[in-house]
Amino acid sequence: MSATNRLASDLKRIVHDSEELLHTTKDAMGDKAQAVRERVAGAIDATKRTDRDLEAKTIEGAKCGRRDRDQGGPVGRGGHGLRYFLP
Repeated sequence: MSATNRLASDLKRIVHDSEELLHTTKDAMGDKAQAVRERVAGAIDATKRTDRDLEAKTIEGAKCGRRDRDQGGPVGRGGHGLRYFLP
């Protein structure tokens, strides 16, 4: 598993656990508890947006890599571009 996939998986697990914690503590009283809940809820929303952006960029990067490979890419089909750098 790549580092990007591990990061995405970890983020999803943190979001899930945080949402569960918010649900479990929904009856907690006090201004401090409410302020913490609001901050955590905001952080969860931001993390979800980041995860969606990361996933979209990963998919787009994979599409570009496939397109480069299929169309010969920047170094030409079969790596022929290397001939310019080798003696």
